Amino acid sequence: MKHETEDTKMTYSFIDYRNSLSERNRQDIESKEWETAQEKVNEVVKGLLNQKDMRMAREIEGEMIDLLDSMYSIPDFAETKKIREDILRTVRENIELLRNSGLEDIAKEIEKEMEDV
Repeated sequence: MKHETEDTKMTYSFIDYRNSLSERNRQDIESKEWETAQEKVNEVVKGLLNQKDMRMAREIEGEMIDLLDSMYSIPDFAETKKIREDILRTVRENIELLRNSGLEDIAKEIEKEMEDV
């Protein structure tokens, strides 16, 4: 549930994250509604990380490690190069998001996993 703080920043709970994912998942993936719902997910994630919510940070860590692990099942062919690049870009963006939120230790843990890919 969102709450306004004294400086008018919104605060979020992990339930808000789950609810925003649920809303996004009800949309067609290539629709405007999905994009709008994804923006809401991103807003909640950033809010939670700015609040130093460790559950959110660990959720991102797990998802990024899962993404990196998925690369082992993607053959290293010219046809799959863009998929592999997109995965690495997403992981780097999330590492930067964690760093910008002051969660350097978790960012470093994900970077260690990247070294093996």
